Amino acid sequence: MTMRNRVPVDAGVMRRAGGTGAVICIVGLAALFWGIMDRVGTFGYALDDPYIHLSIAETINSGSYGINVGEYTSPSSSIIFPLLVAAGLAIGLDTWTPLVLNVIPAVIIAAIFGMLLARALPDGRGGTSGWTWLLLPFVLVSTNAFALPYAGMEHTLHVLASLAIVVGLARMHPAEALPAYLIVGVLAAPLLRFEGLAMSGAALIAIGVSVHWRSAVALGLALVLMLGAYAAIMSGLGLPPLPSSVLVKSGPSAAAVEGGSNLFGEVLQSFRETLQSARGRPVFAGAILLLIASMVPRLGVPVRRVAAVVGIAALAHCVAGKWNGFHRYQIYLVASEMAALLLILGRIASPRIWPVLAVAAACLPTLKSYALTALSVPMAAENIHDQQYQMHRFATEFYPHAVAVNDLGWVSFRNDAYVLDLWGLGSEEMRRLTASGNRGPDTIRELARRYDTRFAMVFTGWFDGDLPPQWCHIATLTTIRITTPYADVDFYLAEPTHEAEMRDALEAFRPTLPERVSFAVHDCPA
Repeated sequence: MTMRNRVPVDAGVMRRAGGTGAVICIVGLAALFWGIMDRVGTFGYALDDPYIHLSIAETINSGSYGINVGEYTSPSSSIIFPLLVAAGLAIGLDTWTPLVLNVIPAVIIAAIFGMLLARALPDGRGGTSGWTWLLLPFVLVSTNAFALPYAGMEHTLHVLASLAIVVGLARMHPAEALPAYLIVGVLAAPLLRFEGLAMSGAALIAIGVSVHWRSAVALGLALVLMLGAYAAIMSGLGLPPLPSSVLVKSGPSAAAVEGGSNLFGEVLQSFRETLQSARGRPVFAGAILLLIASMVPRLGVPVRRVAAVVGIAALAHCVAGKWNGFHRYQIYLVASEMAALLLILGRIASPRIWPVLAVAAACLPTLKSYALTALSVPMAAENIHDQQYQMHRFATEFYPHAVAVNDLGWVSFRNDAYVLDLWGLGSEEMRRLTASGNRGPDTIRELARRYDTRFAMVFTGWFDGDLPPQWCHIATLTTIRITTPYADVDFYLAEPTHEAEMRDALEAFRPTLPERVSFAVHDCPA
């Protein structure tokens, strides 16, 4: 069957496929929710990170920004997500806010993939191949549709914004106004994640190359104004233009903003990490294939435009992005590359087996790892509950004093005492000390004393001997390890004058812990 006499898939069939995708997503999310409730006994997220956003949202609603009221920091890697969480807290959604902000876009994303898959696998009679219904769950698993919402972060919204760009570019017509969702996607992607700037920038070029150059200029100016306003606000608060989380995790970003290291060297190292990463290699391969596809005339201008934009964005991530973290950092590209493939198949596919094989092959690189990630969600939620939530309980209920941590999240949420972040996300001074290589036992002890920090709860392995030797390792909390960096959290007494008081708190805390948690109290050196 040639492209000329190809029978397109009926719109009603595509809507049914979209509805099926949404239903599959809802069923999968409900199953994981039940798994969390059954295993933990209460709802919680699979990562500690959403509690950072909840903590920032609390501070925003108190008229400040950061972790501690009155101390300005920028621990969130998203401009807009903390504001959305703050709005959710303000209207009473409480800790359910990140889940709501993830589940709704997840269902929409599943519907989009259902429609794209139906169009990519026609039966030649206006319907879709029976393979569509079999492959749809695998497409959703391979794009992390089920686990990602339980990360409780901005990534699901970022995936939706990216798909809005992809589908909008494919449907953009020179004689018609830009699709509204394309405009929203271009503006929202960088506000949700700074990585989104690459796709939005490439999309603006693609829009400008068409007859919509005025719209491209207007959207570009709007983006510059929004990002410039954010940078100006951060500068006014004494903070760098990029969030501390971006500067801590991305060597190229830190080198570009603050100097102190070779930008080319950081980019080269980041690209090496991409080629060494099982998560990065499929994205890089997809980028190359899409850039090749963008030069194939038979695909037509709209699909070639999509292939080029997604390929460029993926390459940008390969030289400046990260790959770890519950399969969430790269997921917007995995989803965008899958959507681009389905659009390509929708342009050239016929009712034969090879398009089915192409979709199956595209699922394979991520299917196993993302399926295991989804299955691990209840255990991950238990991990966070048994470790980070118990740390929160000790710091707020049993020993409510200033505390030092190096894994920010639950401990800072609903905690009126000062929280000193020794890693640097929630402490700009500590971030700069770490970046300059000046973090050490003396500087940590000096900061702790300045804020009257009586104790610390940290992963000792993160510090490579930087913890003050005067601190007493007074207790250890041991849990399973699924998404936390370590199974053991070490409690340190910072000032010996408070030893008796803290020991009383530790002994009162011990019997309240879940039975599956191990807790040991140690003697301090004489």
